[in-house]
Amino acid sequence: MTPLQWGLTLVSVVILGLMLWRGREIDRWAALALLGAQFATPLIAPLTHAGVRVGVAGVAIALAGALIALALRGRRWWLLAAAGVQLISVASWAYQILDPHAQVWAAVTFRIIVWMQLMVLVLFGLLEARLAPYARPPGR
Repeated sequence: MTPLQWGLTLVSVVILGLMLWRGREIDRWAALALLGAQFATPLIAPLTHAGVRVGVAGVAIALAGALIALALRGRRWWLLAAAGVQLISVASWAYQILDPHAQVWAAVTFRIIVWMQLMVLVLFGLLEARLAPYARPPGR
């Protein structure tokens, strides 16, 4: 991994760790899904077909499914936004599969930007979990 990748991984782990520590139950499930995707991606990256990392694409699809399910179950705007952002990542995989001449570096850079957008949404979700009256557990 490059120093940039290490730095982005560290930032992501810190942000997701904060969500695990200070978020509500639904937020923690989302953080676990995001952490799982983050650490599964390099492990499954060698699975390729026709030059496309189908294993990583599968992780992206699974993460989108998890975020959609959590968004439908929880009352958090950030989960709905995160699911939408992750669907953009899935769409970039679909485009890369459909167009074999697509620039791989551009697609990878795009997905890194999408991941950072997800981390910003997690930070907003953390604020929501701590400050929004509707996010408080029942009885408080």
